Amino acid sequence: MFAIFLATGVGQESLQVVRPPPDYLAKLLANPSALSLTVYADDAFILFYVTVFLSVAVVRWPARASRPWMIAAAVLLFTTGLLDLLENLDFVVLLKNAQLGLGPDADRIASRVGASLLKFHVSYLGLWFLGHALPTTTRLEKALVFALRWIQWPVGFAVALVPQPVAIGLVIVRLLFFFFSLLALRSASARPGFATEEPT
Repeated sequence: MFAIFLATGVGQESLQVVRPPPDYLAKLLANPSALSLTVYADDAFILFYVTVFLSVAVVRWPARASRPWMIAAAVLLFTTGLLDLLENLDFVVLLKNAQLGLGPDADRIASRVGASLLKFHVSYLGLWFLGHALPTTTRLEKALVFALRWIQWPVGFAVALVPQPVAIGLVIVRLLFFFFSLLALRSASARPGFATEEPT
């Protein structure tokens, strides 16, 4: 999805911001093929990340003290996946309507952006809980837990609050966080003892 954005300038992020209806319509129609490809790539990503988080919940089940945190994280991150899928379906509908000359009005745009913000904020809370459910035995695990507890949600909240030029940079930070955190989680989960060690 990031490669598509770099190649075409088209991404979902521009549709997750309140804009005047003519501007929003222009974003939808800037490159329909690239937007469709982005949405379908994101659908695949959703399946992958939901599978990862549910798998981590199963792997961590033997660690009794982490269970409440892990259950909360799994429920919220599964909910994030559902909200993400609904968002993608809505983008498809918005695009199809736009191609028929039926652009969204201001209320429709506001409700879409509000639903996108809800998705992100549910994910921030789920990742916060995940940060309390993981062990901190290795330096990698300590860094991952610190990022989950103290970096991801402040950056995420700021994306919705700061001026757009600053928000673009923070969106990239959020993207890099997700990418490297998933790699770190994969590496940490392969360590003997990861399943049973209690969080601190």
